[in-house]
Amino acid sequence: MNIFQFILKHPLAVITVFCLITLLGFLMALTLPLNLYPDFNPPILTVVTIYPQATPEEIEEQVTKKLEEKLGSISGLDKMSSYSGNSVSRIVLEFAYGLSMISIENDIRSRLGQLAAELPREAEVPVLYKFNINDEPIVELAIKAGGDQDLKEIFRLTEKDIKSSFEQLEGVAAAELKGIRDEVVEVSVIRNRLEAFSLNLTTLAGMLRRQNRKLGSGTLDEGGIEYSIQADGGFSSLEDIRKTVLTSSPGGAPVRVGSLAEVFTTLEDPDDLVTLDGSPAIGISIMKQSDANVVETTDQVLSHVQRVNGILPEGYELVVISESTDLIRLVISTIMSSGLLGGLLAMSVILFFLHRLRPTLIIFISIPVSLLAAVGGLGLLGKSLNILTMGGLVLGLGMIVDGSIVVLENIMVYYEKGVPLKSAAMQGAREMAAPITGSTLTSICVFLPLLFLADSLDLLGVLFKDMSLSVILALSASLGFSLFLVPVLSVLLLPGVKIGKQKGGGPAKIIERGLQALERQYLGILKKVLRNRGAVLLTALTLLVSSVLVFPRLDWQFLPRTGEKSFVVDVDFPRGTSLDMSEKNLMEISDFMKREMPWLKGVLITAKRGKGRILGILPPLNMRPLSHEEMKDLIRKELRKREGTDYEFVSTDDTTKVGNTGKLVVYIRGTSREPMLLAEQQILTVLASRKEVLDFSIDREKERPELSVSFFRDRAFQMGVSMEQGAAELRAALTGIKAGEFRGQEDPLDIVIRLRPEDRSGRSDLNRIFLVNPAGVRIPLSNIAEQKESLIPGGLERENQVRTIKITAQTAPGYSTGDLQRRIQNYIDTRMTHSEDLHIDFGGETEDALTYGRSMVFIFALAVLLVFAVMVCQFESLKSPFIIMLVLPFMFVGIVLGFMLMSLPVSMITIIGSVMLAGIVVNNGIVMVDYTNLLRERGMSVSKACREAGRSRLRPVLMTTMTTVLAMVPLGFFPGEGAALLQPFGITIVGGLLVSTVATLLLIPVLYSLFHKGEDSRPGRSK
Repeated sequence: MNIFQFILKHPLAVITVFCLITLLGFLMALTLPLNLYPDFNPPILTVVTIYPQATPEEIEEQVTKKLEEKLGSISGLDKMSSYSGNSVSRIVLEFAYGLSMISIENDIRSRLGQLAAELPREAEVPVLYKFNINDEPIVELAIKAGGDQDLKEIFRLTEKDIKSSFEQLEGVAAAELKGIRDEVVEVSVIRNRLEAFSLNLTTLAGMLRRQNRKLGSGTLDEGGIEYSIQADGGFSSLEDIRKTVLTSSPGGAPVRVGSLAEVFTTLEDPDDLVTLDGSPAIGISIMKQSDANVVETTDQVLSHVQRVNGILPEGYELVVISESTDLIRLVISTIMSSGLLGGLLAMSVILFFLHRLRPTLIIFISIPVSLLAAVGGLGLLGKSLNILTMGGLVLGLGMIVDGSIVVLENIMVYYEKGVPLKSAAMQGAREMAAPITGSTLTSICVFLPLLFLADSLDLLGVLFKDMSLSVILALSASLGFSLFLVPVLSVLLLPGVKIGKQKGGGPAKIIERGLQALERQYLGILKKVLRNRGAVLLTALTLLVSSVLVFPRLDWQFLPRTGEKSFVVDVDFPRGTSLDMSEKNLMEISDFMKREMPWLKGVLITAKRGKGRILGILPPLNMRPLSHEEMKDLIRKELRKREGTDYEFVSTDDTTKVGNTGKLVVYIRGTSREPMLLAEQQILTVLASRKEVLDFSIDREKERPELSVSFFRDRAFQMGVSMEQGAAELRAALTGIKAGEFRGQEDPLDIVIRLRPEDRSGRSDLNRIFLVNPAGVRIPLSNIAEQKESLIPGGLERENQVRTIKITAQTAPGYSTGDLQRRIQNYIDTRMTHSEDLHIDFGGETEDALTYGRSMVFIFALAVLLVFAVMVCQFESLKSPFIIMLVLPFMFVGIVLGFMLMSLPVSMITIIGSVMLAGIVVNNGIVMVDYTNLLRERGMSVSKACREAGRSRLRPVLMTTMTTVLAMVPLGFFPGEGAALLQPFGITIVGGLLVSTVATLLLIPVLYSLFHKGEDSRPGRSK
């Protein structure tokens, strides 16, 4: 008993098994997490070392280089880059994908432990951080204060209550605050009065600290009760601080703090200032736990936002700046809509060709069963539903019905010849089992290299690994359905279906006549083609060569842009710009944006010293009067009016995190800083003059002005003061010095002493700072030090242990990075002179294309080899597989035509789609050649077998092609918002498969007849 006899004897068992598989998939679909992309953690580690008060040069020589030397030999290290800035060293280690990061982390920690003794004594222990994709916030919020509300109140409320309320939500790991400022008690000292009483700030801080203490003083036993004695000198009110006696006047009167300073609560000086639509704001970034469902967690956060707004004081509002699930929901909805529309189009094709409802219903059932089985497999493997797994299911949508169509069509052929239905089902399935299995395996084979060699494509491979897996699962499920369930359903559903000449009247009869006419027309064309094989082959070769020549002329981009979540620009102001001035400039730009783009939902700015970021909150795509590039042009014109201001537009498109789409990167490497800076200026001049360049930026901090207070050591020693005293007094005067805590409120506040603002507003104020020597003599700082103005580097960058300056240029639309790179290289070769230790090389989109392109060529070659191997095993011949493989290159004709028609650039997605298409294209060829061989075994001549195989297989070939094509048409030509990443797949499949189908129907018979020429002379062949 063969397998088909078994399943037809146990139909209920077969149906039950498939129902259970479908139910499992349905339950998994309800519980699988929704994400935008598959979960992944790039193999990136960061080593951070703090060395207080050290300059960038000191950091580089004493910390960074030593760490680089120790870490540079770690196995699997792809790239090492470092930053040496003021007081900090940061080294980023990037490793190859697929390595065991746990063992690498242990190795790094061991090396850092060995190196600790070699670092400066003042340097802290290096800390290892692991990059985690879950560190990206899922929701960005901001609390906006309107009018003249007291910021101290909202800062206290946010830090104490609001932050913790979000962190208590299920799935939330942390709520990080930006722009928050702690409340402090400031003792703002009047310098003249401080001088009058011969005091200085450090002495004053010590006096206050000593009088603001609670000290245990033992115990007292009275009447059998033991009391703990505590001397309580802590300040309980601001008035206590003001009344504190510091010294006495020459007349003996007490000198109190209030006599020489103002005491009040205030907010500490900020490191950054956050404003939303011109009002002070606090940013809140919500981070999710690693295993939490992003959609469910985001929904909880958004619901909690409404609750918080209900309890906020009047005048404050908690605003949602961005949330990641908007795009997730949009993309998933778009893909599902495209899939549903594609499925309906595919079923309409099947209904057209079969023009009977019950056979169409059998094919239709294969779609949800196969897809839900694939979803169940994804769930069992711990995957999520995301843009790529969903895209894989849509990609497989057209292919999963192919096997069912071919098997059902063959069953119908026998049934219409009068064979009993059960025998027709068994014979039809058994006859098509080998070609269907072979064609499905060839489709699966092209995805296996993408699945198992994903690490060679780095992050790109990690992303498309899940897509390959979802397609493989769907195809495997569809193979089981077509071989086992289609025969069973045919026996159950086909009885009573009209066959032969009684196929129904009306539209069904008209359609059947039309299809028969199409068969006759095709047979006539095929006869002419077989008679003119030379001319046909020459025409086909001409088309193929033309497409190969046109392909390099198509526009290229590394990855298609999926859409910007928000509008972000980073701005660098002239060196030395203060925080207040940075905020003022950013506010002016923000006002310009709101004036010119009133449809923006809001503008959030974050100001820092000398730089800042502007974030425009965008409405949905259909509500934006301007494209993203038009918005950039508008802001670019405003920014260029500000002399000395540099800017860089920051993409919030997720695909820009993979590769350097549209970017040319110039690396200047060397050992001496001055020649590197000269080369940088020359290249910047060239970039500024090129129309191909839209924007460019430098990945290094600007030099900043420094006022160095240089001490005369001998003179200071003679006067009984030290450089350390001078530095401490300077810090106290300008930044402030902590003098204990004030516990008069619910939460303790730091007490900070410093000069009042008007006494620390200029360089001359520094000369009036006094030190006190052990004899009590006041020494002016100007007597033991001098001021020197200079520029210090903002930070030193190194890559693979070589100093590096990185310049990134964004190419304008219509221009390629390759052309720009050739022009820059020509300028370097002909007009620049530089030393031998200075090296300039390039990276960016062109380098990415070469790097990933080599891997993709290897994967494509391996996929084709696997397909060929499967066909050799199936046919037990080299000739038949070779005939089918010769048709494969013609898919590129359709791909080129498709992208020319849509005026879209080709990308890495196109190349990956071509790899996938290779397995789809050969399926019809396998069925065609297999049936031709079968007819020849029955005694037909080569020519007659080619014609009969073409006529007989025309309908299933057209059905399988059109179902796949129409399933991909919505995704390829009407992708909708957010699904642009998958659009090249649709164009590649549609264009390549349409042309390949024509080649299958016409070229395969021609090639078959040529390869089997002369075999008709054997006896027993009918002409």
